[in-house]
Amino acid sequence: MTRRLVDAGADLVVVPSEWVRGPLKEQHWRTLVTARAIENTIFVAAADHAPPIGAGNSMVVDPMGVELVTIGEETAVAVAWLSMHRVAAVRETNPALRLRRFGVHPL
Repeated sequence: MTRRLVDAGADLVVVPSEWVRGPLKEQHWRTLVTARAIENTIFVAAADHAPPIGAGNSMVVDPMGVELVTIGEETAVAVAWLSMHRVAAVRETNPALRLRRFGVHPL
């Protein structure tokens, strides 16, 4: 779904979630959010309910996987400044979108 949004021109994807609490669940959440940002070279703003309902750790991640802001386990508001120049620069360093192949070729 994220790749389809990027193909349609998105440079930021907002991910609302209800990530269930449990052993290492916060780490799983952070890893998956960061992976979506890196593989699609976009900003990802991911929001989750704070404990005890969800795992918390709402965050904004840049296209290189850098967490710009993280709320942790509290209920709060966070602000991050996004730069479309950062997206362009990362896409030069990581040309994953440009190097995709759409065909399947026999060996």
